[in-house]
Formats: sequence, C-alpha cells, structure tokens
Amino acid sequence: MLFLVLSGCYGEDDKSHHNIEEKNNYILQLSSSEVQIREPNAGYSLNDVDIIKKGNDLLVIANGTPRILSNPLVKIEGFIYKVLGEVQPFSNAFIETDIILSDESEMAFIEEQPFFNVKITEFKEDVNKPLEWPKPSSFNIEQYNNEILAIKSLSNDTRFVRHLANYIHDYDKKRDIVSLYKNNYLPNCSSAEHRTVDIKGDNLNFKSKDTDTTVNKLFSYLLHAPSAIYHMYAPSPDNNIVGKATIGNGWLGMKERAMYPYGYRGFNGFLHEKMHNHGFNHSGGMTSGLDQVIPKYYENNWDNYFDHTFQVNRSYPILISSKSDNNGFVFEFFDKNQTITNVELNEFIIAVNQNVEILKVVLIDDSNNKKVIAPNDSGIIGDSKILFFNGAFSVIPSKLNEKALSKLYLELGGTYNDKSGIIVMATSTKHPEVQAAIFKLIGGEG
Repeated sequence: MLFLVLSGCYGEDDKSHHNIEEKNNYILQLSSSEVQIREPNAGYSLNDVDIIKKGNDLLVIANGTPRILSNPLVKIEGFIYKVLGEVQPFSNAFIETDIILSDESEMAFIEEQPFFNVKITEFKEDVNKPLEWPKPSSFNIEQYNNEILAIKSLSNDTRFVRHLANYIHDYDKKRDIVSLYKNNYLPNCSSAEHRTVDIKGDNLNFKSKDTDTTVNKLFSYLLHAPSAIYHMYAPSPDNNIVGKATIGNGWLGMKERAMYPYGYRGFNGFLHEKMHNHGFNHSGGMTSGLDQVIPKYYENNWDNYFDHTFQVNRSYPILISSKSDNNGFVFEFFDKNQTITNVELNEFIIAVNQNVEILKVVLIDDSNNKKVIAPNDSGIIGDSKILFFNGAFSVIPSKLNEKALSKLYLELGGTYNDKSGIIVMATSTKHPEVQAAIFKLIGGEG
C-alpha cells in the first residue's frame, strides 16, 4: 500500500523547466482515454492508481480501481498539478504536455482519499464447494464495488471518523448501540465458521484484534488492506447467515440479497465481514455493532450513500502536505479548486498510534506567529492518542504550489517503530463537503 506524503518543497528556487506551467497555473488537461484490458473477475486494490510517462510529451494516469477520479492531482518534479477532467474506473487517461521530462523524472499520483482500503486478489468460486461459494457475477462484482466505494467516501469524512472514533471508544459503555443487531436483524455469521488463512502481501499491515486499543482499532479500520478472495455465499434457503469471512487474510463471501440494492438498511453485512479480514472477531465492537454505525449515521440518505457519482460530485477535497521539522511534523493545506470563497477549516482530528505521544499542537500563521492549541472539552480520547478540535482555531488553505497561509506543527514524543504514524483530518463547519485527510508514516524518522 502506497501512501504518498508530499515533501512540502515546491521547487521555489528552481522553476526553470516549469515556465509553461507557471503560465497556466499548474493545470493539465486530459486529452483522451481508453478502457483497460483486464479479466472480468480480476481483483484490485483501491490504491492501484499510477502516473506513467509515455514518450516525450505524453503522460498516462492508469486507474486500476472502480473509483472515479475527479480533477486528480499529480506531483511532477516537486510541483503539484491539477488534471482537469474525470478518470473513469479501470481506464487509462492520457495527458499531452509540454513539461520537459527525462526518464529519471519523479512523478506520482496524489491520493486525496487515503482511508479505507481493500486488496481483492480475485473474484472467484471455491473450487471445493462451488455451489455454496460460487463465482461472483458481473452484477455481484458491481454490488461489492458499490459497498466498497460508499464506505470509502464516508471514511474520508472528518465528522464521520470523529463519530466512529467515539463509537469505538465508548463501545463497552454504550451497549444500546448494538441492541438493534441483537433484537431485530438477521445474524450474519458465526465465529465458529471462520478459519484463519495466511496470505502474504498485506503491504502496510495494520491488522488488529478485539482487545486492541481504541486508536489501534481506528487505524486498522482506516488503513489496513487485508488480502482476500471474494466469493458469493449461496447456502441452503433456510440458512439466515448473510455472509462469512476469515479472521485475517483469506476470503470473504456475501449473499446477493444482503448487499445493495437489496440488503438490510439497518445493518451492513459487508462491513461486518470485511472487519473479520482485519483480524476482528465478535467481542470488540468492530464487527457486531460497527455494522450498524454507518447505516444509522446515513439512514436518511441511503441511496445517495451508494451513489458514487453523487459522492464524487459532492466532494470538495483539500490537499494536506507534510514534512518533518525538528521534533515533529508540519502540515500545510492547499485548495486545488478555489471555487468556494475563503474556505475555512475549523474542525480537526489528529491521531497517533503505537508509542507516539502528541506533546503540542501549534498553529503557525504566514508571519510565523505561533499559537499553542488545546483540544476542545471532551476532545481527547483513546489514551490521549486521538484529539478533536471543533472551532478552536481555523486554517485557510492556500493555492497549489504557493506559500502556505497557515500551517499546523505537531511536536511529538515517545518512540517510533515501522507502524508509527499520524492521521490528520479537517473539514469546515460552513461547508461540510470540504474534506482534508492524510496519513503520515513516521517510523524511522524519530
């Protein structure tokens, strides 16, 4: 799993080979596209997006996912470019450019929605039990895609993640959250039916378990991409189990009627099973209980929740860049669209995991004035690993490649390892469609 973290260095001292892009304000234009040639039942990762150089004047954004990428961002030789247009699912989009590039030029796709990930190895049947575990049809694959894309859109929403973090933290004290599951809805699986399968290739591994801490569960939900084969589940008609999955890597299978557009509006069976692939069983709130958090959160906008085009058009992403600085990290904010006047980010989540400690949060303005910020009342949860700020301060994003108007500095303590990281999210009270999110892996830098 690749999470691109911007360096914060935009080549201010060397713009000689970017004179053309200075004229057009770092804008590139899609010129054409083609559908990728792939097997109908091929799997994918939600991070399967790349930018490729083809010849001296042609770039390709290769989108190997079911996502629509609207006005995507790419980084070329330290500069950020907005690409006008939409890159359709499982397609290659071409960009004709006058940027002078060499074979060694550094290029990368910038992920603006880093949270919630999958790694589907293949859509296929279980050859040992093909009647019970058949191969997903094209319609079934679309069902899975709808479930995955809907959860991903919501999982990059700051307010929902705050709601989710509070749910995880309060799970043991708020059993009423799971009463709907216990009393009204069909049971979805039995832990006795699960078997653990070890498949290598997790990439960045945030596998978790029921007894883990609040922040480790949250990091697993947002970042872990378990490897799994996706089946359909077709047991006997009197079987009311709607899905099964392995604990950890392996496989996952759902009944057709348990997913959108059918499904149960108070219960998300796919998320339940997907969380089993993360390593969770039934006792920690990350399967039973969590499977109702999204339906209850989004119950009045059910069809919009599953409408990927609607979610893409609604979204107003803000780019966050990061760079190390002394004993901490600086985060800067950039608005690629500039269509909302004076966007003001004033709701924030900051979270760290492992043995990392947040010692200080500092707001720095464009004159380098510094102000230490304290979380809001009741804004510290998860052993002080997760901080919420709601109106305590605000940040106005800058234009791409320009000096940041204001930025956040996080002073950190503790010890780092190869899974240590920081999550920063932000939104606007006035414009909740505005969303900013980044994960910064800091292991080895402390």
